[in-house]
Amino acid sequence: MLKLRNFNTLSILPVLLISIFSIAINEANAAGASLYLSPSTGTYSVGRIFSVSIELDSREQIINAAEATLKFDSDKLDVMSISKAGSIFSLWTTEPTFSNSGGTLSFGGGTPDNFNGASGIIATVSFQAKTAGACKVDFLSGSVLAADYKGTNVLASMIPGAYVIQPAKFPLPEYTPPEGAPEAPNVSSPTHPASEKWYSNNDPKFIWTIPSDMTGVKLLVDNNPFSLPTIFYSGVISERQLEDLDDGIWYFHVQLRNESGWGGVSHFKFQIDTQPPTPFEIKVQEGEETIRPRPTLFFETIDEPSGIAYFEVRVNKENPVRVEKPEYKIPPQSVGKHLVLVEAIDKAGNRTISMVTVSIIPPAFIRIGGILIDYLTITITLFGLVVIIIFGTLWFWRKIKKERKRLRKETTEAEKALYRAFRILSKEVTEQIAQIDGKPQLSQKERRMSENLKKALGISKKIISKEIKDIEEELK
Repeated sequence: MLKLRNFNTLSILPVLLISIFSIAINEANAAGASLYLSPSTGTYSVGRIFSVSIELDSREQIINAAEATLKFDSDKLDVMSISKAGSIFSLWTTEPTFSNSGGTLSFGGGTPDNFNGASGIIATVSFQAKTAGACKVDFLSGSVLAADYKGTNVLASMIPGAYVIQPAKFPLPEYTPPEGAPEAPNVSSPTHPASEKWYSNNDPKFIWTIPSDMTGVKLLVDNNPFSLPTIFYSGVISERQLEDLDDGIWYFHVQLRNESGWGGVSHFKFQIDTQPPTPFEIKVQEGEETIRPRPTLFFETIDEPSGIAYFEVRVNKENPVRVEKPEYKIPPQSVGKHLVLVEAIDKAGNRTISMVTVSIIPPAFIRIGGILIDYLTITITLFGLVVIIIFGTLWFWRKIKKERKRLRKETTEAEKALYRAFRILSKEVTEQIAQIDGKPQLSQKERRMSENLKKALGISKKIISKEIKDIEEELK
């Protein structure tokens, strides 16, 4: 029994280790950040434009940057636009871009304020459904960087999106005109002449040609590109004025009849957008009060259904500058307040205006008497003074060193001369003392004189030696 228990314990041990390792991985993943799409699923019909947000869940991690590349089914989806409105990022290392031919989109952004949250919008992608079928939008690569001064990648998961594209709600009707019936009429519009262009006028007018043998007309206005007209007009009419239509993509259908029956159908597409872009704020990267003469402006906004065409930026009373992207670095401005106007223009010509006052201020100044001196001038002046002091000190030191060298030379010569003179004097005095000492029977006065001369000679020698030594020490 003991052996059996040991066997069971050993066999269960790997399972326990794997379980513990899996739990640890799951906990680590749970603690890491996640990139995902919202909505992650959906069903849309062919021709429909729908929006998908790329979002970030930091999962209690404090982050400041992220980047990713995504892949989508280009045979079923087209990217119409990518909007940064409402994004948690204000700085972009890689502007959100896409390729419909390659079926890819990518971005790289960051924020100086850091982010910690569950549903941070990075960008919003507008897709248009092309063909029916299931399609997927998936992450090919990505990273989320922690605000830890190391750029640690804390990305744990990337969640794709799956969408279903259905056939158009109104499939192409099967209609074959009888023999001899009229051909589809040539329809045009004086108010909405270009089918692919957007117009802010929602009262369109249409005209078409009427052959002489026509006996009836059918008309219809709807959102289906292939509808058969259903509204019959007994009188033969060649134009129609519509009023107060909603925004969107419309189709005007016309069908004529003669004695042989109803003929071919014309489908005229027209697009209406009466709403201006959404209101927006102008953000100044350097702040609305800055010492920089060329601040950078950001003015992100969105528009439906036509989309943003371009922006116009006007500084003070200067001519407006047209820009395609929602950012602009204004030309150099003088110190003072400057009014900046930004207009967002959609593809139908509707406009939304926003304004901001940017104050260009000089650097910090110090007033000395009646003179205004900035810190740069003070710094340069102080630097110049320091340089002068340093060079003055070096010159004075070299001067002293040179003078010391000269004094040392003269002192040495004086020392030698003094020693020579002292030796001569000492010799003379010594001889005099010897003569005195050599006399027989010296008197007391002569003996005292001899002793005093010897003593004076010794003291003089010590004093001269000490003074010369002191001078040499001072000149070192």
